[in-house]
Amino acid sequence: MERCLLVSSMHHKQDSLASFLNTAFPSIMKIDNAAETRVTLLDQDFDSIVIDTPLKDEFGHMLAIYAARNPLTSVILMVQNERVDEMCKKVQEYGVMVLAKPIDEQLFTQTLNLMKAARYRMAVLKKENDDLQSKIEEIKLVDKAKCILIERFQYSEQTAHRAIEKKAMDRRMSRKEIARMIIKNSERRKE
Repeated sequence: MERCLLVSSMHHKQDSLASFLNTAFPSIMKIDNAAETRVTLLDQDFDSIVIDTPLKDEFGHMLAIYAARNPLTSVILMVQNERVDEMCKKVQEYGVMVLAKPIDEQLFTQTLNLMKAARYRMAVLKKENDDLQSKIEEIKLVDKAKCILIERFQYSEQTAHRAIEKKAMDRRMSRKEIARMIIKNSERRKE
């Protein structure tokens, strides 16, 4: 279920903004200040965060930058029309979208849809990156285990590679798990 956080110090505007957001998000949390938002973001993730400036304890652009540290969270900063260019210069490099107030409902909905699409693409890229990082870790561990086998048993590189693969197949474990076992056993022998 997609979650949205709405940060606005103007309680009378929270309800109208929440009604816009309800079309895209089944779950909306409302907070009225930056400090409480930062605390909330320490232990909760949101798909989107909408910040209606100014907030009562800060303007809101620093909060937007803070919130944008999660690459899978879309952040919209709503500012008065005359401050759009200024805020864009401050927050765009962090991936924060700036919208001018008063908000046009159709533009707001389109922006939410664009951000949703971007978030999905980012999630795919993050998964691909995580998979690549895992493969790199596996390659490093297997190479380290091969070096241990070459040193200890004078295996050739090919023989060490085959030994790890065979052990992985025989034990129905991954090459990464076998490599960790070889490394762990080698460290125990050194002690």
